Amino acid sequence: MLVFTASYTDNKPTRLFATHQLGRLLQTTPVLDDWGLQLMITQLYDTAIEICDLAVMYLEEVCTDESKLQKVVAMRPALEHLGDIGHPLFMR
Repeated sequence: MLVFTASYTDNKPTRLFATHQLGRLLQTTPVLDDWGLQLMITQLYDTAIEICDLAVMYLEEVCTDESKLQKVVAMRPALEHLGDIGHPLFMR
């Protein structure tokens, strides 16, 4: 719950920290997949490009797992607004 709250704060360093923590949780805690993937996808729409870039990096990494890739595809995130940053994730 703390990661969720921190990801929506006005403080950019806190949002970066929360995105890193969420990424690490997604890598190590499969039980968080549904909630964690949805929260990471919301980070794609952050106003700070660094946070969007970080979210793409973690999503691309977790999407090497076919079941997680299918979950992300089912959530239908919009990636067009990310331009070149979202290209690697789009190509998955």
